[in-house]
Amino acid sequence: MDSSGSWVKAFPSFLHLMFLVVFYSADIAPCLDDEFVQFPLRMRDWLKNVLLQLYEQTMNGSTVLNEKQRARVQKIYESQRVLRAGEGDEHPVEVLAKDFEKNYNMYIYPVHWQFAQVDQHPADRSLSRSELAPLRLPLVPMEHCISHFFTECDVDKDKLVSFQEWCRCFAIKYGENTFSHKGGLGLKEVQREWSVKGLMEDEDRGSQQRLNALLLFLITDDIDASLLF
Repeated sequence: MDSSGSWVKAFPSFLHLMFLVVFYSADIAPCLDDEFVQFPLRMRDWLKNVLLQLYEQTMNGSTVLNEKQRARVQKIYESQRVLRAGEGDEHPVEVLAKDFEKNYNMYIYPVHWQFAQVDQHPADRSLSRSELAPLRLPLVPMEHCISHFFTECDVDKDKLVSFQEWCRCFAIKYGENTFSHKGGLGLKEVQREWSVKGLMEDEDRGSQQRLNALLLFLITDDIDASLLF
């Protein structure tokens, strides 16, 4: 499929995203310091929940995850069940902070995985503004700190968010052993796992549909695993 055909198909979705941003932009409040501190906690949880939704689909017979992926996400799924059971009367942000500290390794894979999903055009271990846009724009009306968040992620101000900067933003350790830190996966391994299912072989179809599925989850708290193919 040529690039012009891809653009024609993606244009309605683009218009919808821009409509959301323009329609709500007048009412978007400034991002306060305490809100900015809390935002990564919620964002990490959303990334984790995307994989949990996919795992629940496999429990109903879906093959969206292979055996190795199911084994990894199962640990996250079981951890999430404990988290929900232990929330009590605490503020959700406090619960998320404690869970991240206690179950740090369960957040590594979702953070690495999401980077691999949006690092597509080109797949160069850095995210441009256009690559981040489908993830950022739908959240602007609901999470007014997201634009500031991604701006601050770009530490060296080169208008790209590198994999190292991405990890730093989500408080995921980056260094010599990042790719295997506490059972976490590296970017190349994540990309290789998902390419086994063909999710990265057809960029025009695959990347757009994966992003659509993620946007659907973020907006409606629902996801159809069939959208990932």
